[in-house]
Amino acid sequence: MELLGQTSYAAGGTDGSRSVTAGPTGSWTSEAIAVTPGKAYGITVDTAGGRVAIEQLSALGLVLGTLADAQSFTAAVDTAQIRVKLLGGLSGISTFDNVRLWEE
Repeated sequence: MELLGQTSYAAGGTDGSRSVTAGPTGSWTSEAIAVTPGKAYGITVDTAGGRVAIEQLSALGLVLGTLADAQSFTAAVDTAQIRVKLLGGLSGISTFDNVRLWEE
């Protein structure tokens, strides 16, 4: 996971564990997740003030495109993996909890 800017783990996630927070310049980026080209996926994140982006990556890890605020997407033809980015909002602290990704 790559962390940038102001980020932290906050106590009190909805499942009793921790959620994450990001300031206005902060972001959390997941490790690469394998996907199947042409398959549809859904994603949900419980967030207060933050944004979610999906980076579609080639088999070599090159960013092919980024989808902002998507709740579902179809992996592009050359997409072999994705990364989920949790981005801090414009002001204050944003929180993120219950990140879920599934094949539709």
